[in-house]
Amino acid sequence: CSKKLYDDLRGRFHEERRAADSHSKAEITRTLRTAIAASTHWTRRKTGSRTGSFPDPVCYT
Repeated sequence: CSKKLYDDLRGRFHEERRAADSHSKAEITRTLRTAIAASTHWTRRKTGSRTGSFPDPVCYT
């Protein structure tokens, strides 16, 4: 798992949480999942590998 990718996602998660204090935790979780999916897709496209492995889910806990 890419440490930088994890740090970026974690930072983005905290930004989203600050900006959405009134939102439910489920809403935030969905936003984070979307960010993970988008970043994973972007990473796989960047490496030019269509069968690239997804980052270890443990990274995002």
